[in-house]
Amino acid sequence: TPLYYSKLPKKEVKNICNHFVEKNSFRGVSRATKHSLNAIYRVANKVGKHCEKIDEEFLVDLDLGMPNLHTLFGVQEPTVTVHDFLLGKVSSFEDLLVKTPLERLHLIAGKTGALGFDQMDTAMKVKLMKEMQTLDCDTVILDLGAGASPTQLDFFLQADQGIIVTQPEPHAIQDAFYFIKMALFRKIYLLLRHRPEIQKFFESNAHLKVEKMEDFLDPLKVENSDCYHEVLSVIQSFHPKIILNQVLRRREYEDGVFLIQALQGLLSVQAAYLGYVSFDPKVRLAFQTLKPFLIQYPKSKASTCIFTIIVYKLLNRSIFKRRGERRNLKKQIKGLDYVSNYKGYRSGFGIYK
Repeated sequence: TPLYYSKLPKKEVKNICNHFVEKNSFRGVSRATKHSLNAIYRVANKVGKHCEKIDEEFLVDLDLGMPNLHTLFGVQEPTVTVHDFLLGKVSSFEDLLVKTPLERLHLIAGKTGALGFDQMDTAMKVKLMKEMQTLDCDTVILDLGAGASPTQLDFFLQADQGIIVTQPEPHAIQDAFYFIKMALFRKIYLLLRHRPEIQKFFESNAHLKVEKMEDFLDPLKVENSDCYHEVLSVIQSFHPKIILNQVLRRREYEDGVFLIQALQGLLSVQAAYLGYVSFDPKVRLAFQTLKPFLIQYPKSKASTCIFTIIVYKLLNRSIFKRRGERRNLKKQIKGLDYVSNYKGYRSGFGIYK
C-alpha cells in the first residue's frame, strides 16, 4: 500500500496501524511506539487518504438460473446483466455495474428467467472468471444459487474463501455436507486429471461410491504413492467455511459443530465454523420493503450476528481479542468460541452416536 512509501520501516508502520485500530490517541500511539507526533500524524494522513480509495466491493449474482439479488436492493429490472456479457452484448464487467444503497457496494445482476446459462461450457466459464479478476476493487462477492452443478462448483472453487450457508435442519445439513464432498472431488479432478489413476477413478464413477476418504486414499497409496501424496495435498489445502442460518435455539448451534466433525471424520476436510445467524422476523420485514436488513435494522439479532462474524472471523480478530483481554472481558461473543461435547445428530450421514 502507499503506507510503505513512508520513511518508516514496514514493521513500524504495521505497529502504528495496529494502535490506530485499537483507537488509541495520537499521543498514546506516539508514546507506545516511541515515534514523534509528526511521524504519527504523517502515517495517519496517509491511512486516511488510502482508505478513501479502498473498500470498493462488487457483488456478482451468479445464480444463473433464478437470480434475485437485484430485487433485494430495490431494483425491479436491471438494464444490463451478466447474461449480456456472456452473449457478447457488453464487453466489460465495468459496464454492468448497478448502484446499491451502499455507496461503495456495486451489484452485477443476473437475468431473471434466462434459460441454458446454468450449464455453461468451459470457455464461457473461463471468460467469466478472467473478467472478474480484472475488476478494480478490493473484494468480489459471488452469490451462487442452490445446487451442485459443475458450473457452480467451479465458481465456488475459484473463490479465495468458499462460504456455505445452511440451516439447522437434517436435509439442509446433509445437502451442505454433500456439496462440500462434491466440491472436493471436483477440485481433485480438475487439478490431477492428468494422472491416469485419477482419470480412471472418475471415468468409472468410483467417486460416487466413496463414503469415507480412506476408501479412496488407501488403495491409491498402495498403487501409486506419488499420486496419493498429491491428492492428500489437495485435501489439506481445501478449507471451506460454514455459517448456520436461521438458528432458533442455542441447541441448534451444535448442528454446525456436527457438520464440522462429519467433514473431518468422513472426508478428512478441515472446515471452519464461522458462527451462526439467529432467526429474526425483521429480516422478512426488510425483504418486504426491498431493503437490505443490515441497513434497515442494523441492531437486530440477525444483523448483530453477521457483524460479529465479519469482525471476529473474517477480519483480524486477534487485535480485538487482545483489546478485550486487557480489559478483562471474559464474556464470550455470541455464536463464537463455543465448546461442545455434541456426539451426533439426526442426519443422513449414517453417524448415530
